Amino acid sequence: MSIASVFVLIFLILTSVYAFYYIRQSRTVIPVINEVNSNLTATTTSTKPPKTYETTPLLFPRIRWAKMPISVYVVSSNCSAVQVQEVSDAENIWTQKTNGIISFTDSNSPSQADVVVDCLKDSSSIREGRRIIKKVGEGGPSSVYDTGLFNLTTKGKIYLFTSTTGCDRPIIAIHEMGHVIGLDHSDNPSSVMHEYEVCSQEITPEIVNTIESLYSYPAKPDLYFFDASASQKNFYLYLNMTIKNEGLVDSQPTNVSVIANGKEVKSIPLDSIKPAQGYIYSISNLFVSNEVTDLKLVIDPTNQMEELFKSNNMISLTPK
Repeated sequence: MSIASVFVLIFLILTSVYAFYYIRQSRTVIPVINEVNSNLTATTTSTKPPKTYETTPLLFPRIRWAKMPISVYVVSSNCSAVQVQEVSDAENIWTQKTNGIISFTDSNSPSQADVVVDCLKDSSSIREGRRIIKKVGEGGPSSVYDTGLFNLTTKGKIYLFTSTTGCDRPIIAIHEMGHVIGLDHSDNPSSVMHEYEVCSQEITPEIVNTIESLYSYPAKPDLYFFDASASQKNFYLYLNMTIKNEGLVDSQPTNVSVIANGKEVKSIPLDSIKPAQGYIYSISNLFVSNEVTDLKLVIDPTNQMEELFKSNNMISLTPK
């Protein structure tokens, strides 16, 4: 081996050692900042459910719970035995009418329950023209997050003011459960979601169709690149990426593969990400042996994690 070759070899070894010790990698957690309220609507990202759900009014576009059953705690100290039974009957009716898509389970703790049902003796009245309308119940989601694909309900609340309306079915409890599920008031007077209750109202086929469409997507995560950029200086890459979870449940720990000119040069561990949250990653001084003309970032490159979509797991970049 010539002296020149020895010097080249030493240079490459030292350069590799330098790169090994000076690769800087940072990660920043993106908090849940997109909790929705009545003034917000769902945003879309690189992928979205292709189906339309507006066969019946919803409180928010594409609103749903992550998974079933929904745990319910009834404040029995405030509710009569009749009201407690009406809540149970309403749960069973929703489960039966939706063929088990919507289901419930009892909870022994209000702090652990998904939905808390409380009963109040007095309610406010609303004047509508010459009529005075007395509220008989209130209900709906109390915590909703916009993941990008869905408006994800995590908590709900129901107040019952009247124990019975003289109907053979618990119309009030069924109606308020509908709000907790995510349904808005319907203009159809035959619908149980109509603003004014009538004993003959039903969970209509339109409601069932909407629920079937919303819950046709399984409870899975969906990771995607919200943003990414790359630059190269001499033999070093500088990467910035934002990865978010627009799915329904927490993602599993996985990794992101950095592939330069067809070869993996870095595998980045990726912790579990909650729905509507994300991570910002920054990597500096990532050594590469030549100019990078083809750079790819791949989430879960070995496909170990089930997701709603896999088509958004890769992004191609041209380093600047």
